[in-house]
Amino acid sequence: MYPDLRGEKARGGEPVKKTISPHHPLPTSTIQCIATRPGVRMVQTESAIMSLLEVVWSYSDWILVAVLLMSAIYTLGTWNYNYFSKQNIPYVKPIPFLGNMAPVFFGKMSNTENVNRLYRTHRGQRVTGTFQYGKPSAYINDPELIKTIMIKDFDHFTDHHFGVSPDRDELFTETLIFLRGASTAHLEWLLSPSIGTSNPRVDGLDLAQEVQPNIHKAEGLVYPCLCPWRKFYCHWAGHIQILRAVQHPSHEKANQRQRWREMRTLLTQTFTSSKMKNMFGLVLHCGQQMSEFLEGKLSKHDNNVYTLEMKDFFSRYANDIIATSAFGVSVDSFNNPKNEFYLVGKQLTNFKSWRLLWLNISFLAPSISKFIYELVDDTLRTRERKGIIRPDMIHLLMQARKGELEEATKDGVDTSKNGSTLGRSSKLDLTDKDIAAQVTQFFFAGFDTSSNLLSFSSYLLAVHQEVQCRLQKEIDTMLIKSGGKILYEELQAQKYLDMVVSEVLRIYPPFDSIDRMCTKPYTIPASGDQPTVTFRKGDMLEFPFYGIQRDERFFPDPDRFDPERFSDENKHKIKPFTFLAFGAGPRNCIGNRFALMSAKIALAVLLSKFNFKVVEKTSIPLCLSNKLGSLDPKGGIWLGLELRNK
Repeated sequence: MYPDLRGEKARGGEPVKKTISPHHPLPTSTIQCIATRPGVRMVQTESAIMSLLEVVWSYSDWILVAVLLMSAIYTLGTWNYNYFSKQNIPYVKPIPFLGNMAPVFFGKMSNTENVNRLYRTHRGQRVTGTFQYGKPSAYINDPELIKTIMIKDFDHFTDHHFGVSPDRDELFTETLIFLRGASTAHLEWLLSPSIGTSNPRVDGLDLAQEVQPNIHKAEGLVYPCLCPWRKFYCHWAGHIQILRAVQHPSHEKANQRQRWREMRTLLTQTFTSSKMKNMFGLVLHCGQQMSEFLEGKLSKHDNNVYTLEMKDFFSRYANDIIATSAFGVSVDSFNNPKNEFYLVGKQLTNFKSWRLLWLNISFLAPSISKFIYELVDDTLRTRERKGIIRPDMIHLLMQARKGELEEATKDGVDTSKNGSTLGRSSKLDLTDKDIAAQVTQFFFAGFDTSSNLLSFSSYLLAVHQEVQCRLQKEIDTMLIKSGGKILYEELQAQKYLDMVVSEVLRIYPPFDSIDRMCTKPYTIPASGDQPTVTFRKGDMLEFPFYGIQRDERFFPDPDRFDPERFSDENKHKIKPFTFLAFGAGPRNCIGNRFALMSAKIALAVLLSKFNFKVVEKTSIPLCLSNKLGSLDPKGGIWLGLELRNK
């Protein structure tokens, strides 16, 4: 029997509660009996829960704040991640804030490798969705669709997605590469020799009439941003930018088309055949400086193998070319490696500064802008005072400003085979700052890309000695025919050299991808199992060149270095718009012919005297760094050079 704990019954039948005194504890057996009763266990559980709730309630305000804060952060980091799912577009699942850039952000892979990963995830789809941190970015993977967007319907995608207010950096924003809207149009048309006539047509489309960006519409200047608050900020920043643009007479709508033609006529001349021939001597001189420097180094090493880092070596060559052909000054970055021009060039192409585009901070350090403005101003004053004539870009701009630009024409048609109908140019309203901005773009467009092209070329030739030997034989034959001189026409006629350079550009293009921003609504109709895709103003597109040019569907065994792909017998097999090293359409690389000429001069000069060799420090295979903006080898490209035994 359990002890009766109900107590004695009082008069009237009600139980009397007894108080248990600590001086008269219950027996142990009694306590055990109480603890094992189900009702008592429930009471204890309820008591524990109530105690916990009391603790939680005491911190309820802080917990509520934490939950709300975490919810807000999550919403902020994922607010637009349904962008592609709403259109049934396949996309790579993003993570909050980082989107699909987490491997790059944490240093797990290079940006180039990430582009290839994203491209291959949904390979076969015309359009796939990715997220560059918080920005939706549609990958355009289909060659036919690339052609349509880049050329036929270019007027819907005239701009790059990044934009910098002139308040931040006047020199930076006035270069062709970073101009938008009407400003872009009047410079782009004049600079690109691939566009052509005064009334150009591409695939039957009159681009001169169709490409009419309207700078008076604020929506065209609202940039895709990381969050709604930034979008709101950029919207009003766009209004301010428009007001300034409208105030400038060169942006008046009535004068836009005439301005485009004037500027196109002017700057196209920089890259015509006649002007290329004139600048050929300047570039060749830089190549000879480079060769003499190496010969001096080898003589100090008893003519044995001299090891050097090729990216740094060729960046000095690129710097000397830009200095002489764009700015009109002669420097020797091989024997004077710390010259101010070279140091400025390194800072100008430091793409880590791209982060500043999201802040209200100048992209270029004030000291760099000051150096360039003063250099151009001094060059202009000196030439005007002494009557110096030099076949470079500054001279062409000076002639245009005076209305004295004589163009190499035959029966009114430019002999560069771009189809331009040209004559004496009219006088243009160019300020010294306009001239400085246009010559500065050579740094952005050519410093890193040219040195990378030559670095990767030397590496692949060193690894593939049979290709190097065949190329050297072609160069030797050329020099025998030309009496030991490198001539413009002879160099352009070297087929195997062109094949080698093209294959290098396929494997290692100047950029892993390029972008466009939708400037007016555009719809891609559904086709088969491919859904309809609609782009709005401000939407961002990307063309993943690196992934396309490494796709085995277009280039069998894509990782193999095989210049024969571009032989006369095989190049017709390459599907159009799958090899896009320099882009296509009105936004293509306007200096591609100059870049190719510079690279071929360097290879011809070096391979006529030296061999590229793999050394102990050479990394095989190459790994790419995480540097933004262009393909860069991780740790550099270390090779040996030795004199040839002819």
